[in-house]
Amino acid sequence: MKSLIILFSLILLHVSGQSLKCPDGYTMVLNKCLQAYPALTRGNHSAAEETCRQDGGTLASIRSVIENRATSVFASNNNLDKFWIGTFCFGNDTSKCVYDDNSGSVSDYNSFAAGMPLVTGIIDGCVYMLATGPQAGRWVSSKCKTDEAVGSVCELPAFVDNPGYLQRSGCSYFDGYCYIRRSGPVSTMASTCSQIKGFPLSIRSKRENDFIYGLNSNFNDILLGATRIAYDENKSISKYAWMDGAG
Repeated sequence: MKSLIILFSLILLHVSGQSLKCPDGYTMVLNKCLQAYPALTRGNHSAAEETCRQDGGTLASIRSVIENRATSVFASNNNLDKFWIGTFCFGNDTSKCVYDDNSGSVSDYNSFAAGMPLVTGIIDGCVYMLATGPQAGRWVSSKCKTDEAVGSVCELPAFVDNPGYLQRSGCSYFDGYCYIRRSGPVSTMASTCSQIKGFPLSIRSKRENDFIYGLNSNFNDILLGATRIAYDENKSISKYAWMDGAG
């Protein structure tokens, strides 16, 4: 049997420090990194999501009145009248509206305009925010492909600005971690990582998964730091665990 080759392995190094920093092109807003993308002639929620995903981020998630106001002002200052946010509704009650990053419903906070959300089918549960006019800051449910011009605001977590780690060659930063690619046989993966005091990649959230996807979109495969620990022959189900002990 031929040995498995690691096409691109990512090594994770925890970054410790005090100050926060955003990737190039992003602006710090309430300890989150935001970037505005101009409105398309016809709004397309899926295209906006993909734009954010290519950066390793998501459409902005709004969780408080302070975040709502700050994000609305940021969008307005970047010449957006309305923009997609990271929320989708499956029904006409806010308990049926969820964050795109799989972190739950918007029941604890939302800023829907009167009569919203209004969902009549599977294609009109996308949500945008108004950034100008008397309704600025209000959310509107909409068809996911609309004739209206709708921009987007993408969100990434800030990373810790630690000069020692920033000098490390090949680092890509996300949420306080440095990611480095290495190639080689799977048998040497753990030792390769430990040589630079890292460990094989584990993924803990949809946002991190999107970041890894965007970082490696030009490659067919990357190896994750997970191993199979059990297999049920009757159900053909395998159980895996992260090599770093993350569960």
